[in-house]
Amino acid sequence: MKKNQPSKYGILNNSLFMAGTAWKNVPSVLYLTLAQALLAVGLSVAELYAGPAVLKNLETHAPLEKLLPTILIFTLCITGLDALTAYVNQNLMFGRCQVRECIIQCIMKKSSTCSYPLLEGKDFSQTLSKSMDAVLSNSSPAEDIWNTYAAILQNLLGFLIYLYLLSHADAIIIAVATAAAIAGYLAGRHLNQWGYRHRKRPWPASSVMWKKRQGTAAWQKMSGFLAWKAGLGDFWTNT
Repeated sequence: MKKNQPSKYGILNNSLFMAGTAWKNVPSVLYLTLAQALLAVGLSVAELYAGPAVLKNLETHAPLEKLLPTILIFTLCITGLDALTAYVNQNLMFGRCQVRECIIQCIMKKSSTCSYPLLEGKDFSQTLSKSMDAVLSNSSPAEDIWNTYAAILQNLLGFLIYLYLLSHADAIIIAVATAAAIAGYLAGRHLNQWGYRHRKRPWPASSVMWKKRQGTAAWQKMSGFLAWKAGLGDFWTNT
């Protein structure tokens, strides 16, 4: 029996391949992905400072001439960043589709230039099927990888900003925030990997829900039968 061997194409190789393909064919995807991360971080920072700035003016009993411009500035800033984020996300979709088309062309070229003995092999057909599944739709891994890149950049930039903000805070606050972040990361990682760890088992939640649905259906049938029986009894009583 053939053992599963680890793939020689790791995360770094795949990331460099996607970045190189985008740079050669559609370089705007890289720029827009970076802009997407920057806008997301800017929006988070604006929302973070909006509340304290308004509350500070209210606590100091600032005049209305100072309070209204503060609210207006943050409102325009958040609205503008939100609109730019939507604009970038909308235009980023076309570049991502073009990158997928380039990868599909590479797959088709590879499959059309292979020898006939390889085309008839089971390994080749399985590899080709997996390759097409990775680029077949807008929700495929070749499309979703750009969201992963944007999320990584966003988290890195957000970490640097929060690190700068925490540098002026108390050491106890920094320790508590760090511990909470590490605990949340470990808990989220454990929960997200639960499905992969139990991929060979039947889902307990599904079986429980199936039993509940079966019990509900049986009860509905019984309730309908009882209602029909009661209605039949009322009919004979009235007649």
